[in-house]
Amino acid sequence: MDELIALNETFLEQINTIIEYIGKLVNTDKGYYRFYQEIIYVGVVNRTYSLWETFSKDLVFCYYELIKEQLIKDGKLVQKLKLNELPGYIVEEGIIHDNYIYYELKKEFVTYSTKNIGINELKNLFARFDVDVDTLYSNREIIEYLKENAEAFDIQEENQEILKTAMSRLINERNLVSHSASIENYQSLETIKTWAHFFTLLANELTFLICKKFVNQDGMCLDNIGKIVKFYKKSQVLCIDIADCITINSRSLLIVKRNEQIKYLLKPISFMVNDVEKEYVQSKDPAGIKLRPLFRDKADIKDTDNIMLLENVF
Repeated sequence: MDELIALNETFLEQINTIIEYIGKLVNTDKGYYRFYQEIIYVGVVNRTYSLWETFSKDLVFCYYELIKEQLIKDGKLVQKLKLNELPGYIVEEGIIHDNYIYYELKKEFVTYSTKNIGINELKNLFARFDVDVDTLYSNREIIEYLKENAEAFDIQEENQEILKTAMSRLINERNLVSHSASIENYQSLETIKTWAHFFTLLANELTFLICKKFVNQDGMCLDNIGKIVKFYKKSQVLCIDIADCITINSRSLLIVKRNEQIKYLLKPISFMVNDVEKEYVQSKDPAGIKLRPLFRDKADIKDTDNIMLLENVF
């Protein structure tokens, strides 16, 4: 599962590089940007979208790699890939041997799409492996961000199509600058920065969904790590009495469940026992664990939550 997390972190770094670059353009001599505006604008818009499309497909393919053995065992792989929808140039790569056609299931094969990765195409990609992305429509952080920046996304009214409207706006701009030699209306640098940050919100939520799906699969063995003593939200430190037969180290993933639903995924950063720093904590330790939430800015752990352990993730 660390491959999924690494993909997300790489994408966020790439998008943040674009955001930092835009920030430098805003603070530099305005004449420089005006002179090279056409080149810079096209490059930044195209780069932002291409990172998003590549990330979306990489995430789907990475998840497929994690579950393909089970798909093959269940005999569901061919059904999931919908071979009848593949274009000729992919089908032609098959190798015929003893009356069978063999295909190497490369990324291009598994993640093929006919359109830009808007919301509908995103749903189709993830649905191939039973991942429902409809929760994006109800993600408070994403929806509030779109409402606060409605003008940047040409959102005229608040409705359930707000997410689709925003994605369509970005894809239309990308297609315009990619296929037109003359650009009449340039969006502001602040608007492009707003678009780029929107993709980071989508990426975090998509990766969270995929990771939850992977953790919830049948046969995944998760152990409760112990009794919560106190959680310090500001510092993201968990005080907990470690249960028997449990060892937590920097390779562990902690899964917070609330009402049987996964609420947070957490990476342990550092450990203390009785004010002494440790490389790990184990059975019966009165432990303090510094945590880094994955895909969220902060966690807010309740005393009634259950925290489960998945070993050797990182």
